[in-house]
Amino acid sequence: MKKPFLIFMILAFALSITSTLLAQEDNKLRINGYITAAYAISDSKYPYPYGNEIVQDSVHISNKPTYSALSRYGIQFLYDTGEDLEFLVQIKGSGQNEFKPETDWAMLKYKFTDSLTAKMGKLRLPFYLYSDTLEVSYTYPWLRPPYAAYNEIEHDRFNFNSLNGIDVAFNWQIMDDYELLIELISGEATKKVDYWFAKYDNSLNFLGIEKREGVNKFRELNAVNLAFSGESFTFKYTQLTGKGSYIEDVSTDLNPGLKDYPLTWSDLAFRYDDGSLLFVAEQTKFGYAPPNYAPLDIVGAYATIGYRFGRFMPHITYSTWKSKISATPGTIFTDDVLSNESTTALGLRTEINDYASIKLEYHKVTIGETSAFSAAGKFGYASYDGNNPFLKETLKEGDTVNMYMAGVDMVF
Repeated sequence: MKKPFLIFMILAFALSITSTLLAQEDNKLRINGYITAAYAISDSKYPYPYGNEIVQDSVHISNKPTYSALSRYGIQFLYDTGEDLEFLVQIKGSGQNEFKPETDWAMLKYKFTDSLTAKMGKLRLPFYLYSDTLEVSYTYPWLRPPYAAYNEIEHDRFNFNSLNGIDVAFNWQIMDDYELLIELISGEATKKVDYWFAKYDNSLNFLGIEKREGVNKFRELNAVNLAFSGESFTFKYTQLTGKGSYIEDVSTDLNPGLKDYPLTWSDLAFRYDDGSLLFVAEQTKFGYAPPNYAPLDIVGAYATIGYRFGRFMPHITYSTWKSKISATPGTIFTDDVLSNESTTALGLRTEINDYASIKLEYHKVTIGETSAFSAAGKFGYASYDGNNPFLKETLKEGDTVNMYMAGVDMVF
């Protein structure tokens, strides 16, 4: 386990004591946090979620044990002025980013009425059913949400889940038993990303790969989020549109970056939880159409069912996703499946107390249909064909990979 994570756990303990003392004197300031410490390993030398032997580091799951891939932390500060105005800041870090702290939320929230609120600043987008608690593993049965539906935001071109903008929410109580939410969001986002760059000469001979840094810029982001919920269920639908630009640190004539391409996102989800039986199903769709490239569409879905026996909840999840391109006049692209996979996962969640749980999971990933146009393995274990070693050294269609995970979640 890395030193920054240990430092955070000490800091979190100190903050939890401090927040308790502050609460006794001034209930305007609230401090909350979460920690997940997890271990993961697979029976494959190909790391997940990249799926290429050349891409090897501790933040991906392979046959080399990792304590970083699923571990994360966060602290949230909420100050209530008492005048219907709140200020919220959340700082988080994860093994995916060497546990470096970053600000995920920084916003003002104003309550006009019991039914109407507005937020402005750096906001969390309601991409998913679990968007509000995306990194708080304690709030869901898995160590992390199913990759099939949640992988788009981890893609190196589109890995953002917060924006700078405004959020207006209308929330109505219906017959005291049901709640209807209509949420409107607008803004923009910028995200730095690391990516693997395949180098070629002017004759398209493969020269090797190197790790580079790029910048994703998103503007004209507009989303609507609808939710209808009762005591034990929630229906949710989200739709987002916008424009994106992807700029590499070194642009070339062969790969100048992508600018002002339209993108769309939708999420449809249902959750039922009566305290004993848990059922969750969710489907996400993501698409973009960069100029002079084939339009790309990604569809992912999962279903989870679990049942609580006292402190124990065994659960099973089946998930699948597929990325495909569409035929584009004037290019070499035709209708084609880039990559897909399916996963069956078994898990056991054990409650330690009201603030902590232990989780054990087993995942079996099956590689599906792929094509020669597949990019270098960002989506899951996608397999590829091609004439360079970067594309050859990977899993193939029909291969299976077994992954084993264990972790502890805590909130305070």
